Amino acid sequence: MFLAAKYEEIYPFKMRHVYEKIGHKKLSKSSIKRQEANIIKTLDYNLSSSTAYDFTMNCLTLLNIDSSLSKKNLK
Repeated sequence: MFLAAKYEEIYPFKMRHVYEKIGHKKLSKSSIKRQEANIIKTLDYNLSSSTAYDFTMNCLTLLNIDSSLSKKNLK
């Protein structure tokens, strides 16, 4: 969740939030960092990047325009 938030969110979670609220203080901060590094290493650092299409669709969704566009395309 921590890694996904860094990738997807404008304001990703802070480590404190992940440690206290998501992990309920049952995971150490170092183990969270270590697991994140393991995931990235397993993916061979091959993380996709956002495209212009992704950016545009996010903007249209925020403006509530995306649904009206898809209705026009169906006609």
